Amino acid sequence: MRYLTLIATVALCIFIFNESVLAASGENTYVFAVSACPPWKTKQLQPHAHDIANACKNDVHVFTSSVKKALNVPSENVFTLVDEQATYQGLKEGLKKLAGTVSEDSRIIMLFNFHGDLSDINQTDKPVQDEVLVLWTQEKPFTMLSALALKQWISASELRVMIDKVLADEIVISVDACHAGEALPDILKKHTRGKGWHGREAVIMSSKADQFSYFDRGGANGLFTLKLSESIASGSSTLQEAFENAAAETSSYIDSDVNQKECSEMLWKTLNIRKRCEQTPFTYDPSELLLSIKLNSAK
Repeated sequence: MRYLTLIATVALCIFIFNESVLAASGENTYVFAVSACPPWKTKQLQPHAHDIANACKNDVHVFTSSVKKALNVPSENVFTLVDEQATYQGLKEGLKKLAGTVSEDSRIIMLFNFHGDLSDINQTDKPVQDEVLVLWTQEKPFTMLSALALKQWISASELRVMIDKVLADEIVISVDACHAGEALPDILKKHTRGKGWHGREAVIMSSKADQFSYFDRGGANGLFTLKLSESIASGSSTLQEAFENAAAETSSYIDSDVNQKECSEMLWKTLNIRKRCEQTPFTYDPSELLLSIKLNSAK
């Protein structure tokens, strides 16, 4: 599950869609950002990160604000779902509304910012790990499997199917969540749009499959979402450069002596895990879409 340090664990998801070699016009660019901080989870984490109650609202705001400015996105092209809105049904309806709004030559930038965990699911007697994203529920579900069965939480493979309803020429998906890398095969490599879709897609992940994703000091923001948003807004020339800067700053933040000590102590106190805290954001971008997305924030 996700946990915090002064770095706090819980990660979220950042997604970004954009057009081809030349930047798409703002009118043809859309942002879709969703984040859930359920109250039962917030209660668990507040002893380690006192500002976490507003973390999801903060992440959606900083991300959409930076992308909106950097790509000249009109306000009406920004779609958000936060906390109580970010249920399974809310997410499904939100992506359906987005799919009915955008044209196929559009650019879409998505952020999926959730607590994340791993589930062992048996398929023909072969155990398969699936990334599970924690959506909004007032109370903690009985078990992970019941949460999935009752459509309270969502697996990465289910999210992939929902995302595939959205057809656009350029799609960037950013996921900020613990174990985000475990979702990569489902989020990117198994799209179900069919052979008729000829767009480009890139994925940004906040951490590797065996890593947690952390909050910043105090828990006010998901660390990688904050660093990426700041990098987008502060002079990066392309989305690729923004990612590279954010990834370096995320790792540097966690590696600092003070944060590393507190993070390691937190993992021991909350999970009985003795290990060094590490977070390594990465991308999968075979068509170099991120490099082709030019940002207006460049100085």
